[in-house]
Amino acid sequence: MKNILKYSILNSLLPFLFICYHYNQNHGFFAESYETLYYLLSYLFLINACLYKLGYAFITSLWVVILLPSLSSNFFIEIIFKLLLLIPLCFIIKKLPQKILYFLCAIIITLNTVQIVQRNIGAKTQAKQLLKTHEFNIKTSNENIYWIICDAYASLDTLKHYYNFDNHSFYSQLQALGFKVTDGQLNYKEVNHFATLKALNYYANFNSFDVTKENSLTLHYCLKDNWLFKLLNKNGYKLYGIQSRFPFLHELNIEVIGSKITLSTLQLVYYCFKQNDYIAKLLRSRLNQKLYEHQENNFSFLEKLPNHPNYSFFYIHIDSPHAPFVRNEENKFNDEQESIVWGENEVGENAYSQTTYRSLYLAQLQGFNEKLIKCLKQIISKDPKATIILQGDHGTFTTQDLQEQQSHMLAIKSEYDNFLTQKKHS
Repeated sequence: MKNILKYSILNSLLPFLFICYHYNQNHGFFAESYETLYYLLSYLFLINACLYKLGYAFITSLWVVILLPSLSSNFFIEIIFKLLLLIPLCFIIKKLPQKILYFLCAIIITLNTVQIVQRNIGAKTQAKQLLKTHEFNIKTSNENIYWIICDAYASLDTLKHYYNFDNHSFYSQLQALGFKVTDGQLNYKEVNHFATLKALNYYANFNSFDVTKENSLTLHYCLKDNWLFKLLNKNGYKLYGIQSRFPFLHELNIEVIGSKITLSTLQLVYYCFKQNDYIAKLLRSRLNQKLYEHQENNFSFLEKLPNHPNYSFFYIHIDSPHAPFVRNEENKFNDEQESIVWGENEVGENAYSQTTYRSLYLAQLQGFNEKLIKCLKQIISKDPKATIILQGDHGTFTTQDLQEQQSHMLAIKSEYDNFLTQKKHS
């Protein structure tokens, strides 16, 4: 039993090093999802416990071969190359001193862990400083508030100019439901990591947030300790939220309702294996399928929204019409994904072509419009006096034009022109 435990731990060091490194590199995306590391370490331990009799040299060589980038575009040739590589690797690793090999792994894991802790402390400090600058009042009595962020929902002008698409019919449907519809523009800089924070703080003109210097981890802590959440809570509101596919939007000091997405572990596995074309393709397909199912679950929840008492605030971040384009204009699953990087899909060498992006974006937008109107009708029928804010957090990214990237849709149904008022600004 001691041998199983010992060699399972030792054989897990190399793959865990790889996982820890990629978690560190994408720490802003994963935010406080440390349970992801725990799950993967547990899975690795179990796998290596089953294989420990094969010997540390063979198991370590096997992990190296699996983690290497693809060597051929042909699957069968790839398998042959990897098998031929396994034999000399096994011989080399067998000759290397175990203690030195595992000591180096442990050092690299430790260094990455220290960086994760340092970045976490830094992000908390930065967020605390940023959240000091504003103080607000809220103009509402006891009505419920629904803040729905539609990721990458572009403005009328953007859709007309860059996509040759007229979206007036959707705006007309919103107006018929009682919404005041306008187009907005978020004045952030070229490097856009913080559109969601900008959307949530749209009324605050949060222009001091320099997106060229921060990362998503700072966004996570700004949202987690957001002035709006605190103000609503102070005014007696119960905070609810629907989780998105982004792990940094999960732990926001709000009660999760509806579908609880569990993609963080799978996303991290994808980051670790995306250099292997065949494994990455399988993982992308699974991730996109799960994302589509998650969106459908959230739409179903909103359509059947249970009654909530007054003084309820709902923070709803919907991962659409943003890429990856997992739904078509008929709201069916689009499994013909051409993008390479799941979760960061825009236009570029490692993502969609400009033509493909525009075509799939419009298809997803039209299907999304239909779903969204259906949800809004259900919310209004059950909660007719509620304040509803429907908002894109940014535009689209087919060009470098800031007008395209910043212009977004904004629609409000409320008894108040602006239910948030700035009290003091320093």
